[in-house]
Amino acid sequence: IYITLSMLSAAWGADSAGTRFGVMTVIETEYREGFPIERHLLLEGEDILPDLKWRESLLFIAVMPTVSSDLVIVEDTNGSQCPALYYIINVSASSIKATPQFGSCSDDILISWWGDHLRIEMRSTNGWGKDTYLYDAENHVLYFDSELVRVTE
Repeated sequence: IYITLSMLSAAWGADSAGTRFGVMTVIETEYREGFPIERHLLLEGEDILPDLKWRESLLFIAVMPTVSSDLVIVEDTNGSQCPALYYIINVSASSIKATPQFGSCSDDILISWWGDHLRIEMRSTNGWGKDTYLYDAENHVLYFDSELVRVTE
């Protein structure tokens, strides 16, 4: 796993992440046979994205500040067949928005700035080359190899 020096605040693999708007944590609320099956993402103790369905476990990868918001990169892990998918949580004073789940299943990522867009690169799904995702924080839009993935809600 790689990260560029442009990252100002790191959370790599942590179970909490500090933002300018409070501390983000993960709690597990429902268990089956001793294993957690329900997780919630909290900001200052409040469930912020109750409709998202997480997979195995959540790790905070990075907190990338912009002028008006903090971008929290969250890794949603799940076993060996597809070890990692990602979300970008955009936290500002007035809103909290999440991208759709994205990624190629690679847990080997590179995070950097590309102009005013957050750029995340990872090994391609087919194992050859790289997949590139760009996130436009101002407009809450995620692109995959220059194609619009979906406007975040």
